Amino acid sequence: MATGDPTTAITVSILGESFRIRGGSPEDVQGLAGYVEQKVEEVRVRNEGLPIRALLLLTSLNIAEELFRERREHQGLIQTVEDRTRHLREKLEGQLGSL
Repeated sequence: MATGDPTTAITVSILGESFRIRGGSPEDVQGLAGYVEQKVEEVRVRNEGLPIRALLLLTSLNIAEELFRERREHQGLIQTVEDRTRHLREKLEGQLGSL
């Protein structure tokens, strides 16, 4: 999240409750709040009657799982790029060495 003016509070609504959040750009904070609201609703639909505390905990775990999955994918892509770069460098050095 971009760092905003720490003295400026932004009000967001999640599950019908308003929260004042300081820092970050208003667009970023609103976007994050909207994302959390969407994820909470997805969990609520699949788990009707779940107490709010359990709903929020399950949503948090789902978001954390998503983050970890994205990190693993990102790390895999970095490794692929590094491997290909090393291969191309070795190939290029081999070609240049034969000149």
